[in-house]
Amino acid sequence: PHPDELTLEEGKRLIDEFAEMEIPMVIVTGGEPLISKNFFPYAFYAKEKGVRMVVSSNGTVITPEVAERMKEANILYVGVSIDAASPEIHDAFRGVKGAWKRAIEGVQNALDAGLKTGFRITIGKDNWKEIPALLDLAVEMGVPRFCVYHLVPTGRGENIMEWDITKEERIEVLKFLYEKAIELKDLEIEILTTDSPMD
Repeated sequence: PHPDELTLEEGKRLIDEFAEMEIPMVIVTGGEPLISKNFFPYAFYAKEKGVRMVVSSNGTVITPEVAERMKEANILYVGVSIDAASPEIHDAFRGVKGAWKRAIEGVQNALDAGLKTGFRITIGKDNWKEIPALLDLAVEMGVPRFCVYHLVPTGRGENIMEWDITKEERIEVLKFLYEKAIELKDLEIEILTTDSPMD
């Protein structure tokens, strides 16, 4: 826990403010938001106040029970970070053996609970070539959203700029996604890219 973390009551007051301001949606991210003891109290309180909530997760703690509670709390969407179609690449990036398997199980649990779910990948030198296989996996699993993020060179991103891909590699990824979006137009999958003006 961070020493400046909000108390449950402070968090509820913040949700009250969101409701008063008619904020259209709150994105809960982290770290891993689902390990916070306050996540579900906030989620159910937001539901009560009419504040729509979506979650960004690493997927590893989305058990069938957690997925069902998220559905009950009216979580509209859960985006799960999957760094590669290859378990080895994902696990190396996450620093935890078995993280890929648990994340994929989390995605399946969310889908089984009826939650709108998506893959999220931030592309870098070690994983940009994984995009075709990862998109195939999303289609195979029936995942309705595939989000590709670019490295943003601010904050902690400034310290890992050498991890970013070249302009030519980025164009190759975007060209592939464009062609794949046309090919998959009859399937229920949404392909999004974000954080790059060239998109």
